Amino acid sequence: MICEDSPVVPDGQSICVESSVFGYDSVCGSVVHPRFQNGCNMRAICAAALSVACTVVGSVERVIAQGQAPRTVVSFELLTGSSSSMLSAQKWGQTFEQLGASVRIRRGAFSEKLSIHESVNGRVRSVRVVGRLGARGRLSFSDRTIRPGEKAALKNWIDELSLYGAAGAPDDKPLWGLTQVQFDELRKRLSARVETDTSELDLLEAVALLKTSRRYPVGISDKSQRWLESEFGTPIRTRRNLSGFSSATALAMLLNDYGLGFRPIRQPSGEIRLVVDPLRVSADVWPVGWDPTESPLVTAPELMEIVDVEFKDIALPDLFAAIEARTRIPILIDDYRMEGFSIDFENLKTSLPPKRVTWLRVISSAASRNFLRHRLRTDENDKPFVWISAIKTRRGQKPLRK
Repeated sequence: MICEDSPVVPDGQSICVESSVFGYDSVCGSVVHPRFQNGCNMRAICAAALSVACTVVGSVERVIAQGQAPRTVVSFELLTGSSSSMLSAQKWGQTFEQLGASVRIRRGAFSEKLSIHESVNGRVRSVRVVGRLGARGRLSFSDRTIRPGEKAALKNWIDELSLYGAAGAPDDKPLWGLTQVQFDELRKRLSARVETDTSELDLLEAVALLKTSRRYPVGISDKSQRWLESEFGTPIRTRRNLSGFSSATALAMLLNDYGLGFRPIRQPSGEIRLVVDPLRVSADVWPVGWDPTESPLVTAPELMEIVDVEFKDIALPDLFAAIEARTRIPILIDDYRMEGFSIDFENLKTSLPPKRVTWLRVISSAASRNFLRHRLRTDENDKPFVWISAIKTRRGQKPLRK
């Protein structure tokens, strides 16, 4: 197809001046020399007509249980260079058209960056992808490479962009597939301090009390419900008072006690929900606290106080309770993994000969002597605490019921 008011160029060909400089426009469907690209007035008319007819290339509209995704328009821009061939450009142009995605192929400078950009205007989400057409017809993008013959891979990616936008599907990606901005906003919202006593409450009531934010609703999956009923029965009472901790860390601890965890899920509509699943189903959950960004001396100076200590056959619960009372740094036990590894924490003991050490070193020594692991952690508000857990758990091991 050739635009009506453009100079006549044989379909699928280009006019070469000094080198293979060419362009491809999927609206007109032919390879066009740059000299004639600006003169083709019918392109805008063609594109507008397509849009009005509701056949915008690359758009997709899907309804999911959690809400309706915005209509998405996906467009590609492929940059060519000296190693690009006219034949490859034509073939890729036809491939993109067959897959329902608009594409523009033009000569690009080497300094131009490959990118994926998203913008939203009302209920229409536009995703623009800039890639490079290289030697042997290979397409290079900011996060992947597609070779000739990999039409299925290209189709899957276009479908993913159409459904989820520029960020793509959230599966198997850092930060649960959230952008850094989305993650920072979520973490900020989940940093609200817990003001109420969370002990001896119905587990689901305690989850509701944490008020993780209306913007990020919490959903407990059917698998989690079945897990709780089969392993613990009903009612399920919480074991800890986590007043003073951030909502996210408190929620992670309460759920962890019963083999559950939560993680953010980005929906195709862009909405982010917090989904609760059994740890045996998904281990990629929100952590119980974070590694400190500063040294222990800065994070928890109370634990770095040097003291003279000596004790023999002291019960670990009593030792940790005494250190917690002295330093006012919470020392919390990972009950679920203790039970999963059949560790009777209440009856563990330890000894330490006369030494001049820090409280953190005392905790480390007592834990390691009983094959436990200690970790200095902080919540979303940088509140420090020590997390005591089993070094490992048996895969598939069920927790013992109390």
